[in-house]
Amino acid sequence: MNRKTRQTPIVLDNPFVNVVGCLPPDLLGQLTDARGREDGFVHRLLFGFPDPLAMHWSEVAVREATLEGYCRVFEGLWALQGVSAQKPRVVPFTPTGRQTFIAYANALYAELADPDCPDTFRGPLAKLEGYGARLALLVQLCRMVCEEAHGEAVDECSVRAAAALLQYFKSHARRVSRRLQATPTEQRVARALHWLETHPTREWTLRQLLRAKVGGCTTRQEMERLLGHLADRGWGYLRHRRTSNGMTQTIFVCEPSR
Repeated sequence: MNRKTRQTPIVLDNPFVNVVGCLPPDLLGQLTDARGREDGFVHRLLFGFPDPLAMHWSEVAVREATLEGYCRVFEGLWALQGVSAQKPRVVPFTPTGRQTFIAYANALYAELADPDCPDTFRGPLAKLEGYGARLALLVQLCRMVCEEAHGEAVDECSVRAAAALLQYFKSHARRVSRRLQATPTEQRVARALHWLETHPTREWTLRQLLRAKVGGCTTRQEMERLLGHLADRGWGYLRHRRTSNGMTQTIFVCEPSR
């Protein structure tokens, strides 16, 4: 880092930034370049995008013994020493751990070489080799400080655990990838379809859908456009009927053609 006011530059020998946080799904599109250019930033993120769960009150609390055990893991990891503050320690694989990791990496390369692999998914997939090594090391050290593993060399058990974790992250990266490439209209249609699938009623009035804010619509005009898109895609059709007081009521009939 060079500054005019300093005689010598600031040099960070081992820069590292780790960020953990939450992001509303509707804002996922802001992580990518508006003109579709790839800079590799979003490929470096490990996404967790689980299905929403219904909330309910529970009196269940985390046991003190569980909290104490959890804290001991962090304290044990914190107590581990590297070679120096500026130079990390190199941790090897065990022979079987190395062979297991090679098999994992080769399976990843084969997936990347598959012509059916979507181009938009190749970037995130390519980063999973490095993440596999990182997670395997983390699992190994956690097992070591918990006295479940002998030594810090990464063994087969830790590599398999890391591979299982990455299967989870891979499946969620696919979900996120589809959201990143979708237009705002496509995202709204996807949310509406998810809502309709979880509320299996054949007919809905426009008023009912507005009250539920399906697809994030808050005005009649937005909802009519959304229902038009759903109808164009073959997920149902619109019809109108007269009410007892002579008013016209808009109905969306859920009748998927595919």
